[in-house]
Amino acid sequence: MAAHSVSDLTARGYAGKVLFVDLDGPEHHAEPLARDVAEAFLGGRGIATWLWYHRQPPGVDALAPENHFIVFTGPLTGTTAPTAGRFGLVTKAPPPGASSIATAAGRSASR
Repeated sequence: MAAHSVSDLTARGYAGKVLFVDLDGPEHHAEPLARDVAEAFLGGRGIATWLWYHRQPPGVDALAPENHFIVFTGPLTGTTAPTAGRFGLVTKAPPPGASSIATAAGRSASR
């Protein structure tokens, strides 16, 4: 497999980074999106699920503040491609142990 740079990812619709925001305070930071993760998973839903699986602390209650709430868009968001105006979230929801994925459509994703 040929090596790809972050600029290759941005050319394919990815920003090349992931933004982490602490909802309890003003802290936020960006981390590079690992190329192998972007290549292994199609679109925002796959990458968000991967992030949730690898970053969610084990045993966290679905209603606890430590539960991760991952909002995502796909690589076509902001383009004129059909169904590109979608966004969604991945989180842990009751019953315990179950991940939940929800998506919605509209202009919000591209704004």
